[in-house]
Amino acid sequence: MSSIKPINRFTSHWLLSAAALLWVLTAGAASPALGQLPSAPKAAPAGDITQIQHIVFILKENRTFDNYFGTFAGADGAVTGTTASGAVISLGRTPDRTPADIDHTWNAATTAIDGGKMDGFDLIFGGNNNGALLAYTQMTEADIPNYFAYARRFALADRMFSSIHASSFPNHLYTVAATSGGVISIPYSHSEPTGLGTQGWGCDNDPTVVVQQLDNDGDVSEVFPCFDVPTLADSLETMGIPWKFYA
Repeated sequence: MSSIKPINRFTSHWLLSAAALLWVLTAGAASPALGQLPSAPKAAPAGDITQIQHIVFILKENRTFDNYFGTFAGADGAVTGTTASGAVISLGRTPDRTPADIDHTWNAATTAIDGGKMDGFDLIFGGNNNGALLAYTQMTEADIPNYFAYARRFALADRMFSSIHASSFPNHLYTVAATSGGVISIPYSHSEPTGLGTQGWGCDNDPTVVVQQLDNDGDVSEVFPCFDVPTLADSLETMGIPWKFYA
């Protein structure tokens, strides 16, 4: 969709829900034990990809680069943020268990980004709870030492940005299909007390469940959350490459 563009990284935790997604593409070789970093790969001739045995995608939800790696030495990270009043403040320490949630929606992201000024995070739901600026916090290496170890051992993409500034469902679609089909919300139902589509998150939904879909003209409509688009799994099946998806 031409109206959906990648956005700059923001300092709030953001996007998606609390689950972690794990893609595993494998050629059948043994994996290192959990908690251990794999040994250094053996040297291979230039261009020889046969040394690759597994490709694993781990998607952590509700976090941004700066929330995890803003303090990583040498990375293009942020340790300060700007509030709606124009004040530049140091990012605080993210608690291990957050006392509240922060709005994950498309509209909240638009408010927080503020046309690129990145100064509206205290205006969104959960971003400022009675002066507690949860949206302006980050972790340190002491909080997530294993992630810092992986970053040092391998590579850290400090200028990689979210495909869509929206909530879990459209980002899950991007994960498997490199597109959300214009979807910008999670499934919901006007007939449910909570409004959330609790019967399912796709073609298995109750017929009353819908999602918001944004077209190329910027118009939003409600559609049933079932889409037929090529996915990464389709490509792997075609190539005869085994895969697993865990959530």
